[in-house]
Amino acid sequence: MNKVILRFSGKYSFLSNFYPCEVEYEGLVYPSVENAYQASKTAPHRRREFLNISPKEAKKKGRRVPLLQGWESRKVDVMRELVWKKFSQNEVLKKKLLETGDAILIEGTTWGDEFWGVNLWKKDESSPWGYKGKNMLGQILMEVREKLKKEEEKTNTKIKNQYYGFLPPYLLQKDELCTYLLTILVRKMKFMREHC
Repeated sequence: MNKVILRFSGKYSFLSNFYPCEVEYEGLVYPSVENAYQASKTAPHRRREFLNISPKEAKKKGRRVPLLQGWESRKVDVMRELVWKKFSQNEVLKKKLLETGDAILIEGTTWGDEFWGVNLWKKDESSPWGYKGKNMLGQILMEVREKLKKEEEKTNTKIKNQYYGFLPPYLLQKDELCTYLLTILVRKMKFMREHC
């Protein structure tokens, strides 16, 4: 049975959209996914209002802005794009997300969000999450994690193929060691090409 991460707090606070990390969206750099998401709901000329406020303030402000036409049909795709940017462009966060392995990620809430998360006050045996709610953020995080895993595997395979025959086969069997050593080797080769 897979491990379940039920709340995006404490050790897993990095999974929260409120977690501080720079995220670029349509030419502006926001201090969190929450800020970028709330800004993306409204007209471009109003988005700068979301740059220098906390994620909590951004969420509050996002509830009061006029929504773009067709927002409801776009909001999941926008969230997917922002979450992808958060984890694909930040190596530390990427590593943390990948370290969750195959854990089931659930945005467990006590404030009743049944779209992006689940309502921890309402158990639901018919739900795959065990609680009432769609868990869209959790699902997006798991999709992003799988996409990152596939990209890493592809990169590791490419590196192995590129250096197969150059390194002893036993090193190529150890994925982490191989990746580490090849990264060092590639950096040294680039340095030598540039400076020798």
